Amino acid sequence: MKVAVFGAGTMGSGIAQVFAAKGHTALMYASSVASAQKHKDKLAASLQKRVEGQDDAGGCGRSAG
Repeated sequence: MKVAVFGAGTMGSGIAQVFAAKGHTALMYASSVASAQKHKDKLAASLQKRVEGQDDAGGCGRSAG
């Protein structure tokens, strides 16, 4: 499924992250190129943390601890 999210703030990037984490294509539209880049970078870092957390927990999808 392909999802378009208009607005890249806290809510918009959160919605995009949920869909991306479930394997869907998430397109995020922002009011400016600078805003889009900023939120794209934050989203990538957040998704990377989720991947690293899964690795730490043996790939079971939960963070260790």
